[in-house]
Amino acid sequence: FDDTIKYNEEIEEELKLPVLAKVFKSRVNDDKKKNTGHTELVLSKYPKSVVSESIKTLRTNLEFSSVEKEIKTILITSSIPGEGKSWTAANLAVTFAQAGKKVIIVDSDMRRGRQASIFKRVAEPGLSNFLSELNGDGSTYENGIDGCIQETAVKNLSLVATGAIPPNPSELLASKKTRELIEKLKNKFDLIILDGTPSSIVTDSV
Repeated sequence: FDDTIKYNEEIEEELKLPVLAKVFKSRVNDDKKKNTGHTELVLSKYPKSVVSESIKTLRTNLEFSSVEKEIKTILITSSIPGEGKSWTAANLAVTFAQAGKKVIIVDSDMRRGRQASIFKRVAEPGLSNFLSELNGDGSTYENGIDGCIQETAVKNLSLVATGAIPPNPSELLASKKTRELIEKLKNKFDLIILDGTPSSIVTDSV
């Protein structure tokens, strides 16, 4: 009666898709409960750990999965909240940056975005301000996407945080302005990593 999936082969058989990597769970959440102050950026603090090596494997397999055409955008999603989507997106961005690529991570989870917290940056102005052209106080946002890009402590890695929580994130992401934003960022960066929403909860990632 056990219908759970336990092995890579079972995943590939059920989904008819290849498994790129098995990313090991980090003990960071346990450390946070003990207030030890450990960073969620495992690649920065524990570069030779098993967890870090598993994320490097994911990076390598992503690069090999598209030999003829260079990957410019990667969307990270999950099925439900709490599965490690934002943590994976952040650490994947770090490992690409460490490999010499100019990377930007865009926190497109405008409901419960965590990237500003992970990288210890401010949440506003961010993606929602640019897409809606509004500041959090309702005034017009006129600085363009450059005004939303923040440098992180990781070399080669920049961040666009969520911005103010909007009432209509799905509509903003489906807009023409989002497509224009992606094209602008492609000209500035080697790789764009988008941290999306859980796909079974809301339609934003779709």
